[in-house]
Amino acid sequence: MTLLPAKNSVVKGAIFCLIQIMIGRTFMRIGAADKDLFYWIGTAWVLGFLFFLGRILFAYFTQKPSFKADNDGFSVMGKPKRPWSDYKGAQVKAIRFYFFPILSWVVVKTGTGMMAPQQQIQWGHLSDKPKKMAKKMNSFAAKQIAHGN
Repeated sequence: MTLLPAKNSVVKGAIFCLIQIMIGRTFMRIGAADKDLFYWIGTAWVLGFLFFLGRILFAYFTQKPSFKADNDGFSVMGKPKRPWSDYKGAQVKAIRFYFFPILSWVVVKTGTGMMAPQQQIQWGHLSDKPKKMAKKMNSFAAKQIAHGN
């Protein structure tokens, strides 16, 4: 099973970054009119979201699988392959404004406990809606673990 970043995830991520860059530019304009602190906040904001936009576009054009799995194990975001015994489940994490999710992504747990290691698939690298993607990953992993892989 190979899950590649979907075009609509990339478009949504790029639009989100461009909106944030425009907000940062607004801070820079306010700061240019005699408020230096706002200028530097806006500059940092723009540079940060330019970095995120670059990561999203780089991931789309290089088409590195966000999740790749076979009988031997799984790999998240092109990291080294891990055995199925390390897989502890995929779940959805979200930033919410009250009850409304603003941003969601998938986290693959690779250990147990509160401070367990985990690998994230960021919102610009999702192959589908986060819940669907996590469900696909968990069902494939359950089949592999059931077969003793």
